Amino acid sequence: INSLQDFLNHGGGIFIVFGKNVQPDVYSEFLNYNAEISPRTRYTAGENSGNQNYFEMREYDLNHPIFKIYSRGGPEKPEIPAIKIKSFMETTGGIVIGWLTDKRPVITQSKNNKIVLFGSGFDTDCSDIVLHSFFVPFVVRTVEFLAAKSNIGQEYYLAGRQVSLNLSAQTQALSARLIGPSCDINLPIARSAYGPFVNIAETGYPGFYTLLGDSDTLGYMAVNPDSNESSELKIPDSRLKEIFGGNYSYLDGKSDIKTAIVQAKYGMELWKYCLALALICLIIESLLVREPKTKT
Repeated sequence: INSLQDFLNHGGGIFIVFGKNVQPDVYSEFLNYNAEISPRTRYTAGENSGNQNYFEMREYDLNHPIFKIYSRGGPEKPEIPAIKIKSFMETTGGIVIGWLTDKRPVITQSKNNKIVLFGSGFDTDCSDIVLHSFFVPFVVRTVEFLAAKSNIGQEYYLAGRQVSLNLSAQTQALSARLIGPSCDINLPIARSAYGPFVNIAETGYPGFYTLLGDSDTLGYMAVNPDSNESSELKIPDSRLKEIFGGNYSYLDGKSDIKTAIVQAKYGMELWKYCLALALICLIIESLLVREPKTKT
């Protein structure tokens, strides 16, 4: 515990996993003092929790840096699978970022220090989290969150997207200056339970950007072009109808684009056909009224 305290005092981050064999009394004082988190009662499915075979964890704070790449079933971001928890340590205090379906906390973060507590274990006797593809990214992103002074530079940013940048907890500046390709703007620094952050409404051109606060460099980030823009896959008609509701015109790539756009906007141009019809009528009329020559 003394070594953990020294590590934390020197800016380190700690990820604590409460497996079945963890003795909570050993960590109680450390967690209370450094994280304001108190271990309470261990619950095991089927023992002190009625006839339940497992508890289910499917609620997360998707605004937290660890989970913000996920969604609740949206098309653009992956969804976190339901995790079956067989045994966990219930805690109080801290900032809860992962819950059971009955709102009891499983993943908790310290309010003041870089400590994240996972109230269950990574072995299959405690949970099935290791059986999901979510497990490795979860551990990696948690370690990155705890190890980084800020998460700028830790993400993969795409051009034309909205971005929220989490800054170091020691940031005192009230505003930041973002400098990059064709970009030099001032942004207000907001603060939340997770620390200071800035919101960028839309990233600009691909390239490297620098974020300055007062006289300090707050971080760097690289903006990349979206690889989906280079995809040669054709969007199926069914998907186009979902997006536009059937109110769209399809170009097959063979017709002239300019002509197709004009026709879609104003309708088909009929003057050429009308002019041709008028000329034909004039020719027919001239033939009908023409007097035949008399023979002598």
